[in-house]
Amino acid sequence: MIGVTQDATTLDDPKRLGVLRSYEILDTPPELAFDRLAKLAAQICGAPYAASAFLDGSRQFIKSKVGFTYADAPDQPVFCCQAVHQSGLFIVPDATHDERFATDPLVTGVAQVRFYAGMPLVTMEGHALGMLCVLDRIPRQLSKEFAVFYCADVDEDGVPYYESIALADCYHPQTIMAYELNGAPLDISHGVPIRLRFERQLGYKHAKYVTKIELVETLSGIAGGKDGYWEDDQGYEWYAGI
Repeated sequence: MIGVTQDATTLDDPKRLGVLRSYEILDTPPELAFDRLAKLAAQICGAPYAASAFLDGSRQFIKSKVGFTYADAPDQPVFCCQAVHQSGLFIVPDATHDERFATDPLVTGVAQVRFYAGMPLVTMEGHALGMLCVLDRIPRQLSKEFAVFYCADVDEDGVPYYESIALADCYHPQTIMAYELNGAPLDISHGVPIRLRFERQLGYKHAKYVTKIELVETLSGIAGGKDGYWEDDQGYEWYAGI
């Protein structure tokens, strides 16, 4: 779970380490699901680097990565050690101007990292086990306002389906992106390759067959510019008929 709440324990806390090790994920081979997660994060944020990492005390285990080799990532995860204690998205706009990170090997070495954004990976019980993060070689911010989900399906008139939500709502605990069901990749009836469900008040947005995710500053110019297929094509102003 990519969570927004966590406990305040340290990385060496026995309870947190016990929970982490109970998942039996440390030092395991790469897995397609985690590789897809890192690739999706890089795509959404337009970043050359992304990774999912689990923190075993002062050591980090990189489960998936995009754009860099495992040798590029030091055993002492300075960025993730700071980020994992946060209650939400942790952003470093320019690491060279931040004394916590200016001398880190990711900043001074071949990767030349400047920008970092990370979200703690948190269990339902509130234990922060690691991070999903993106990195870039240039100083920047996450300045986009909306996430647009483009889908493969079209209506009888050939109009493609899409949905959008505010970028802040991407971190809502009821925003769910699924690429597996019962331990297997999604099939056609369940929205392969990715499906989104975002609940809000009495309604929800539900995008299946997601083929592309884009972050934009405005919805102007995105189809009808009114937030989604149903709003554009059918004149609805609510979620899924509620």
